Amino acid sequence: MKSISLLSLLVLSILFVPAFRAAAADSAAEAKWIAVLDSAAGWEEKQQACRELRVVGTVQSLPELTALLTDPQLSGYARFALEAMAYPEVDLLLHDALGKTTGPQQTGIVITMGARRDASAAPLIAPLLDNADAELARAAAGALGRIATAESVDALMQFRAKAPEGARAAAEEGLLAAAQRWTKEGKGDQAAPVCEALIAPGAQPNVRMGAFYLLAGAQPDQAPDRLIAALTGDDAGLRDMAARIIAETKGAELTARYAAALPTLSADGQVALVRALAGRRDAAAHPAVVQATHCTEKSIQVAAIKALATLGNAGDVAGLTALMAGDDTDVAGTARATLATIEGAAVDAAIAASLTAAPAAVQAKLLDLLLDRRAEQALPMAAEQVRCGDAGVRQAALRTLAALGTKDHVALMITAIDTAPDATGRSDAENALGSLCARCGDDALPLVINAMGCSKVESRTSLLRAIGRAGGAKALECVVQALNDPDETFRNEALRELSEWPTADAAPQLLELAKCEQENRHVLGLRGYVRLARASADPTIKASMLITIMDLTRQPEEKWQVLAVWGTLKSVQSLDALLPFLQDGQVKNEAGSAIITVSTELAKAAGDGKTRAAEALKAVVAACDNPAVVENAKRVLGN
Repeated sequence: MKSISLLSLLVLSILFVPAFRAAAADSAAEAKWIAVLDSAAGWEEKQQACRELRVVGTVQSLPELTALLTDPQLSGYARFALEAMAYPEVDLLLHDALGKTTGPQQTGIVITMGARRDASAAPLIAPLLDNADAELARAAAGALGRIATAESVDALMQFRAKAPEGARAAAEEGLLAAAQRWTKEGKGDQAAPVCEALIAPGAQPNVRMGAFYLLAGAQPDQAPDRLIAALTGDDAGLRDMAARIIAETKGAELTARYAAALPTLSADGQVALVRALAGRRDAAAHPAVVQATHCTEKSIQVAAIKALATLGNAGDVAGLTALMAGDDTDVAGTARATLATIEGAAVDAAIAASLTAAPAAVQAKLLDLLLDRRAEQALPMAAEQVRCGDAGVRQAALRTLAALGTKDHVALMITAIDTAPDATGRSDAENALGSLCARCGDDALPLVINAMGCSKVESRTSLLRAIGRAGGAKALECVVQALNDPDETFRNEALRELSEWPTADAAPQLLELAKCEQENRHVLGLRGYVRLARASADPTIKASMLITIMDLTRQPEEKWQVLAVWGTLKSVQSLDALLPFLQDGQVKNEAGSAIITVSTELAKAAGDGKTRAAEALKAVVAACDNPAVVENAKRVLGN
């Protein structure tokens, strides 16, 4: 024998030193945790020791862990450690402990035997199946199922034959677990008889379904015939499970076999099989499913149309379009949903190609379909159809332009407004242009602004509203200029647009309106300015705006508007602004309500704010004559 070189010894020493150190470390750790179990340590320390011994424990720790199996508090933790240890001694110790325990501890030991798949424990567990302790009996059935030996399964089968209903359920679940284990291990010949016994009527529904599912995997060669037979039968549960299994398996030959069986089934069977074929996503099923879309039985037809959402292609567009045009709303709606779902640019092209020859009602639906699919043909088709004489088609085209249009479509939209046949058509075109302007902003404005100079007044007002949707400085400037237009209708529309302007850049113009002698301009200007003040997030700016606008109020109702906004500003400054209005007989109760709102918040904090709030509430009680206001003030004072 050749001698080992010095270099080889060096390499071996490098490789093995870490392993030796790890073993030594584990040994030391095990000794530490064994010592904890041997000590007078508390429950927390001992359960931690059990957890650690699950990882580092060896046969050295078995005596201490076994001693805890009868402990009501620590038995579960001891079993947790023992369950993971691959030593035959553990099984023997558990056998011994089984006869020395009762109640939850004994039940736990049975569960652990099952988790360890201890075949030698089956004779000990089997007699517990008919134990008076229901939890122990259920655990015994589960353990025998997990052990999954011929002996354990035989014990479960014999017990099931004579067991009362409640106990029989546990035995069936144990048998199902054994069959699942055997199927997973490739022991289909052993699993099949168990599954067949569990499929028979009388077993729990969930067990029957599980056994049927497993049987397909246990006997794959026989599965197609068995699945088709289930689809043919009257058992709805097995029929649905058969469909699920068919959907989950693969293979074009199987698909063809199932598809060929489709016409031979009942309506319910065909619906289930069509659903399953869709789940397979195999093009081999396509012809049979297309044929089913012509079925006179509605449930089958609808199921087939749905299936084309996954199996369909561009060649199905014409047929689905025809179904979408039909009188049956369920069929038409399903066809539309399927057309929206089938993937592929070729489908988009087929929908676009079928549009011009379709009836008007269908054209509108097809335009909406192209929009839903975000097809590249959607925008050009919409631009082509926006001048269509049919209102439905025109509306669908406008919806697409609103969603997808660009600044290049502004002129087309303006023309649609100008040439609209009636107020409804003009409103549709206006809304579409408004949406486009909102998306495109300043890029869309030049053409719209230019068109306002030459369009008829109805169109001009529509264009003005669309400009308002765009927002921004240019749009605001255009609206302000329109306030001086010669046409009264147009001026009033500009006034409404400005009064509803959403951003603070309109505040100066609204303030000027509020100063006007003209009542309608004053009212709308003041209302818009107060609205912007309410929306301001800056307390300083909000207060300044409210002080400014209060001087311009003319009617009590206008003061009420301002006072209400002061109530949203939870500060001492608000109290200072509101208190003088308690002396105004026309608005004192409204001022009191606003003071209560502010004081409710200030009273929650310590310091000057709380003191000022209390003083203000007392002033409300003294000044107001509305009983509800006075009562609310007293309530907040009392809190």
